[in-house]
Order: sequence, then structure tokens, then C-alpha cells
Amino acid sequence: MRSSPPLVGALLALAACTGNESAQGPAAGVAIRDSAGVRIVENHDSAWTEETRWRLDHEPDLVIGSFDGTVPGTDFGRTVTPRLLGDRVVVLDATSDEVRLFDSDGVFERALNRRGEGPNELMTANGIRTFGDTAIAVHDSRLAKILHLDLVRGETSSVRVSPPPAEARSTIMIGPSLWRPAAWFSDGSYLLTESIRSLAGGSPGAFTDSASYHRMARSGEYLDSPGPYPLWEMWRNVDGSAVISFSARGSVATGDGVLIEAYPRARFEYAVRRPGGELVSLVRAAVDPIPVTPELRDALRALHDAYFESNVEDASASARRRLESSRDLQRSQPLPEFVAPFDAVRVTDDGYVLAELTDPFALVQRRPGEPAPEVTQAWAVFDPQGRWLGTLQTPLGLTVADVDEEYVLGVRRDEFDVPYVERWRIVKPQ
Repeated sequence: MRSSPPLVGALLALAACTGNESAQGPAAGVAIRDSAGVRIVENHDSAWTEETRWRLDHEPDLVIGSFDGTVPGTDFGRTVTPRLLGDRVVVLDATSDEVRLFDSDGVFERALNRRGEGPNELMTANGIRTFGDTAIAVHDSRLAKILHLDLVRGETSSVRVSPPPAEARSTIMIGPSLWRPAAWFSDGSYLLTESIRSLAGGSPGAFTDSASYHRMARSGEYLDSPGPYPLWEMWRNVDGSAVISFSARGSVATGDGVLIEAYPRARFEYAVRRPGGELVSLVRAAVDPIPVTPELRDALRALHDAYFESNVEDASASARRRLESSRDLQRSQPLPEFVAPFDAVRVTDDGYVLAELTDPFALVQRRPGEPAPEVTQAWAVFDPQGRWLGTLQTPLGLTVADVDEEYVLGVRRDEFDVPYVERWRIVKPQ
């Protein structure tokens, strides 16, 4: 079992500090101020004690899967995406392009669609969102549409994914562009972004790659643009470009009328925006960043070399040159002084924000041809007002797929790479 990385350890230590909201003002350990109409929340410590912190139950209350697929509905392919649907679960199987419905006990009820190119069928399903306990939206990239499923009315309909108006786009594309929903709001509207962007041209050196987002109505009409947000810090030379390891990763998440946008560098910070992009508040937490040590740098170089050696043995001369160029590009990157403190954010429909804490040590332990090392995911939890509560850890080997106010839903793989869906209840002491 892996031990918690230094950042997680720091958060767990700080979680022992107390903080209580009162009618007289904000909790201890948090400062709130206004700056030009933007609410700034500065968290100096977290609120949970050992007695009050959230934790997951001792074991999952629901497991969906079987080794040989003989349990009805569990003949999954390699990639599955589960989502909470009230007390039920839906699972998108990317191999069969089926959306499968399981009841509150994990028993398969039925497939909600067929595979095909018809208006109410799916061919290449690669994104799913649930709304409450009755509605589902599924994106099909090949057919460029969103399939809507209403379980109460028993209705199925589809809407074509169309690009935003040309005058609303802020980037000039070189070559074809594919558009995909990046996130859905609870009213069914969604953020559309480009899944293929050109990084051609530009001066050698470091730069920030950004993505433009466009808000579309559930029915597919263009609403507005929340704006471009940074995605990656990248390094470019004459041979190409690559993401700078350990640097900030841009992330957006949507909830009930709120857009959470994050691009953490040395500072632990995320922004709360209205769906149209208007900035409402900035939330920060006093977390010491993880330094990029010589040991981390050496482990990263060893990882790059391992992937190069695994691909170059049977490569042609031209492929070898491309691989060598890619390896040289990776080696030439200037690494940041500190690791970005978290990788991605999630927001529940009741307004809680979870930031997945970075574990760089898990990244550099990966090796080609070997299973990914099992890790314990850890999430910094913030309440709807931006108060830093503490850290929620998930079981070793569970990859979180969905979170709501009651459950964490994830996927675990056994030693034969068979996926199992697990649902864990969140225990919230008073």
C-alpha cells in the first residue's frame, strides 16, 4: 500500500484544526473580503476535526461486475463510465456503446439504447451526464450528437452537436476541428469546446495552451461564451510541443448554476463563476506546494527513457527519429519549481467542490507494459461558501468517476484488468 504523498499529509495534519461558522461572522481560520465586487475567500486552515471529518464507509454498499461477464449486464468491455442516478447507477460501456441501468441493489434492469446510426442510437459514445434521478445525456463523437434519455416519460431524443457561430470563436483553427461537450450544467445546457486544436507555429519555449468554451442550450442553440481558460503549460521547439511535467492543469466543472474553473500553479486556488463566465469569487487554501526535487526529476527522466526503449526496438528508421525527437523534447523541458497542488475539480449539485490532490510519485512510478500502480485518491473538500473542510480519501485502487452529496462512485480493476463498479457511502459525522 502506498503512503499518502506530502501534500496529502499536510492537508490531513491541517484538518485537525477547528473552525465553526456562527451568526457573528465567518469561521475561524478563514478570511473573507471583497475586491472590486469579487468575493475572496482565504482559508488559513481546514475545519474538520478527526471526529467530524467525512470518510467513506468500511466497504462499498454496491458492487457491479463479474469476472467472466455471466452476471446479467456485466459483460463489460475494457472502458466503462459509471454515473449516479439517484439511488440507481447507469454505466456507459464504450465497447458496446450501451448505457446500462442498474437498480439500487446493483441488479441489471435493462439497456437504455441500441447500437447504430439511427436518431436514437449510439455508435461512439464517449461522454455521459445524469440529471437528478431520471434524466441522462450521452455524447456520441462519431455521430456528432447528444442523446437525451428521460426515464420518467420513457422518451429518447437526440440533438446534433453543432459548432458555435464563427463570430463567437476566439481562435483561428488550422485544419479540421471536432467539437465536444466538456461539461453539463444541471439544467441540461453544456459547455462546448474543441477537441482538436492546432499548436502549429509560434516561437520556441514555454507557452500556455488554452481552450475556448461556448455555452449551448439543451436543445443545441448557442447561448454565450464563458471565455477561454488555460489548459496546459507547454514547451515547444522546432520538432514539436509537449506538456510540461508537474505543471498546472486547467480544469472546469459545472454544477447547479455555477462554473468552477481552476488553473493551480504554486497557489491552491479555484474560481467560482456564473454559467456565462462572470467571476463571483476566488477560493484559496494555505497549502504548502510539493517541491520538484532532484529525485523527482531523475524518476521522470527514467520514465521517459523506459517508454522510449519500449517503443524503439522494432521501430522503423523514421519512427525511431520521431521517438528520439520526442524524448529530446521531453528532456529539454524546464520543469517548474513546485508541483501543481491539484489536478482537477468536481462540483456536486448541492455546491460542494472537490479538488483532486496531485500525487507526482504515482506518476513517475508508471512503466510501459505494467499495470498502473494502485493509489489512494485524496480530495480537498470545500463547502458551497468556499470554506475548506478538509481531505476525503478514497480506497486504494478505486478511480473516482462520480460524486454526489451521499456517494462516491468509482471503478476498480482486478489483477486480470476486469473492471468493477463500486459505490461507497459518505459518512458525515455531525
